[in-house]
Amino acid sequence: MTTEIIIRCAKDIQQANEIANFSRRYGISSYNLSAISWEVPCITRRNYGVQLLKAMIARLTDSKHMVLFVMIEMSAKQPKSAVVKYKKTWGLLRNEGLRLDAISNKQDFLLDVGDGFVLSGVANVEADDQETLEILLNRDDYVYFTLLSQDLSVPIFEEWVGRKSWLDFVESLNGIVLFPMGYADDNSCEIVAVGHEKYISPLL
Repeated sequence: MTTEIIIRCAKDIQQANEIANFSRRYGISSYNLSAISWEVPCITRRNYGVQLLKAMIARLTDSKHMVLFVMIEMSAKQPKSAVVKYKKTWGLLRNEGLRLDAISNKQDFLLDVGDGFVLSGVANVEADDQETLEILLNRDDYVYFTLLSQDLSVPIFEEWVGRKSWLDFVESLNGIVLFPMGYADDNSCEIVAVGHEKYISPLL
């Protein structure tokens, strides 16, 4: 069976393009970055997201054993409660089925926005861990799977890390972020890679 993949390209994500308005929809305002998306129509992300993500990673790297960096920022504000303060990002995700022993080098971030908390986190996950990738991909949060040099250790961040600061960090290291577009139950599965043009060009 041949899977139809629609490929779209944005040479400059700050210009009008056929993928998305990255600034308005995803809060990405970085300059000098390009994007390439792969979309498989007529199938949901829940049913095909991991397979599509792995196919894109395989095109971007020849590593047989890949460790991904992942940054998640919850899209919904969390209440100012003792439970949220204690569990933070990864603890709340554990309540929803994520095995914390499947991820490593976890960092949690909590931003007080007055009427609630915005939560985010950074960690490492194995690229062949089907279960963990499914749980993260099927969330309607901002989840950035990230390709960086395999000999790199992410520093301990002392300040809030969200979508913009994470992308700025990845860009400075010539890395690539991959994230799902739309919602988990949309009748199409689309994942986009954002980075410098020469590093994401193998996806074309």
